[in-house]
Amino acid sequence: MKSDMLSLARVIGVTLLLFIVQFSYAQNTVGIGVSDPNPNAVLELVSPDHNQGLLVPRVTTSQRTATTFVSKLSAIDKGLFVFDIDVNSLFFWVELHGPE
Repeated sequence: MKSDMLSLARVIGVTLLLFIVQFSYAQNTVGIGVSDPNPNAVLELVSPDHNQGLLVPRVTTSQRTATTFVSKLSAIDKGLFVFDIDVNSLFFWVELHGPE
């Protein structure tokens, strides 16, 4: 009886471990509006009627160039997008020297 309980506990433990591994693997790609997201993308967005886009954070030129914003950016932030509403342009962070 005791060995049966131990075997059952092992089976449950292995099953839970496999479930956790599978679940954590599945979290590498996120899709919104798509049931099978592209495995090469971290995030894939699809609008229901294919007539919507992605709205990135909007800032003014003074906000985008402010020392309080720029001084916090580093090489880790390469690729950060903002849309400058004063000049109607999309800017992205490339290097330590600032947005392009």
